[in-house]
Amino acid sequence: MRYLSATHGVDINAATFHYYRQKDGPELLARLFLIAPEQVARRSQSDGQSKRRPNLTFDELSALAASNGVAQLFERAVAAFCQYFQTHTNRSSLVFSDKRKAVLSLIPGDSSPATGLRFRIYIRRLQAAFSLPEAAALAALPDARSPWIYYETAGPEYEGFEGYFASGAEITRLAAVMAGSEQKAA
Repeated sequence: MRYLSATHGVDINAATFHYYRQKDGPELLARLFLIAPEQVARRSQSDGQSKRRPNLTFDELSALAASNGVAQLFERAVAAFCQYFQTHTNRSSLVFSDKRKAVLSLIPGDSSPATGLRFRIYIRRLQAAFSLPEAAALAALPDARSPWIYYETAGPEYEGFEGYFASGAEITRLAAVMAGSEQKAA
């Protein structure tokens, strides 16, 4: 346990319990940890020597968008899409999900003022979430896009597009299609 915690940042520990009874009657229960809980928390947050990066926070993603010159696009996209999806972060993006399945991701670390705010979208999940015909879903996406698939052998539900929101108008166009649909994702 010490090795896993110190070397790999694994959130692991062991506790032993000792029961005592004093002569005058009170009973005591002592708990002893193998590793101090504060050390385990600190090691697991700092990753130890693990190669896996921790998930970024929303504030870190916002700062990344600002440092890459796409803060306004990021803020506009968050405001436009948050009303339809649940959000969470991962190691590189802000993910908008419908019923625990990712639909859209914003990737500020791979963005720039010249290209715009990078996105990835699962097109069939978007269509299902908003009851959109394929033509309407495709028309709502930015023109600067290319086909994308989560991994090579994945099925159609894991296919979509990646590209860049180059302007607020492109974000508004996609949000308008979501707003105009009969069935909202959230």
